[in-house]
Amino acid sequence: MTKTHHPTLSGLYLITDPKTCPSQTILLHKAHAALKGGVRLIQYRSKLLSKAQQLQDCLKLKQICGKYNAHLLINDHLEIAQKLNLGLHIGQQDISLTTARTTLGHNTIIGVTCHDQLSLALAAEKAGADYVSFGAFFNSHTKTQAHQASPNILIQAKHILSLPLCAIGGINIDTAGLLYQKGADLIAISHAILSSTNIEATCTKLKFLCNQKKSHGINGFYDRTFKSMCIYYTPCK
Repeated sequence: MTKTHHPTLSGLYLITDPKTCPSQTILLHKAHAALKGGVRLIQYRSKLLSKAQQLQDCLKLKQICGKYNAHLLINDHLEIAQKLNLGLHIGQQDISLTTARTTLGHNTIIGVTCHDQLSLALAAEKAGADYVSFGAFFNSHTKTQAHQASPNILIQAKHILSLPLCAIGGINIDTAGLLYQKGADLIAISHAILSSTNIEATCTKLKFLCNQKKSHGINGFYDRTFKSMCIYYTPCK
């Protein structure tokens, strides 16, 4: 079976957090504002709530995402992903990508955490991942013990991988531009969006950074003035 190409795997990627979304009402309100501001993917992540509550949250989120033609993924919960036809994000200690792909099929978005290791990303690409995630690039509010990654890993990854790259970990308006410049296709943000007093405006600014920093498509040219190879990137959708 041929794997579906997902053209929307670029731009802003919201990761939910029960600390900043302590109720379903707050979660849905903030998700709606983020989608209005330009978020194109949402990952539902909760390690604390019951399976029944997670199921109900995802049902409501999926309805909102559908209105904006956005994708909803769930973190490390294969059963709910299968039941609701959601995408899935998995870490290195979660179920295998092979198991997830066999269960969910070739048309489902599956992303894989690769920390700061290109070898993990190469293995994920070979196993059929739709995107790989690198980070944390900065101090994270949601994962304080996360692996630290250098932004330059994105440059290296662009040379050896053909699937979208996601940057995650402590990213905000001041740091997102750097990661776009280095080659990130997706910028995954939780705290900087969900703790904002104006979520829609924050997302609009982040989307503007995406369009500004990635304006000319992954290609290279030789600059005779500076005698160096320059890289430029495709615009976000």
